[in-house]
Amino acid sequence: MISLKALTKNKFKSLLIFSSITIAVMAIFLISSVSQGIIGMYSKMIKTDGDIIITQKGISDTFFSNVDILLMDKIEKIEHVSSSYAMIVGASPIGHIPIAGIYGTTTNHFSHYKLSSGEYPKKSEVILGTNIAKQFATSNINIGNREFKISGTYSSEIGFEEGGVVMNIEDAGKLFNRSASFILVSSDSPNEIDEIIKKISALDSEIEVKTTQNFVKEYNQFKIIENSSFVISFLA
Repeated sequence: MISLKALTKNKFKSLLIFSSITIAVMAIFLISSVSQGIIGMYSKMIKTDGDIIITQKGISDTFFSNVDILLMDKIEKIEHVSSSYAMIVGASPIGHIPIAGIYGTTTNHFSHYKLSSGEYPKKSEVILGTNIAKQFATSNINIGNREFKISGTYSSEIGFEEGGVVMNIEDAGKLFNRSASFILVSSDSPNEIDEIIKKISALDSEIEVKTTQNFVKEYNQFKIIENSSFVISFLA
């Protein structure tokens, strides 16, 4: 009864308290939703594009991983390997935008990005995601210390990719000074995946080979996002 009287006595203060509680609860749900969205989209990209992922041994973040792209020639000769592609993922200033995602990929993966206009990039060319494309009205764009021609725009089922830039892996390699962040491998026989992993692992002592499902479960950056989300939500 005393608490009820106190609340009714100072209605403005009570309104502030209830508003703060409401905002805090909304923040918890928002932070959790955003973090799970990021994890879900990245997980979907990896899981749907391959059965096996190859990264640099001892490197917990694909942004810093460096795998020899020449391994692809040997990998594709392994029985029950149906296809493979390599990718470089990084981030860089793009024009007036302080930071955005860069996706350098082998040409056999370009079809993952659905062209909205123009054509897939050749050497020294890029295509822009539909979201970031709204920020530019020019035919050329500066990325890092290099200038690229904009050859088109694209959309993607993975939402955050639409805020980035796609280029061929050779150009990305020059920007980030690496061969490939990871290689994704698809198999025509799910029962042979463990054997394929053994054979790929034997090709290079500096690589780590996992199923994409295990990689997603163990990826440290996902754990960091989840833990950060929990801490921020708790503080909210």
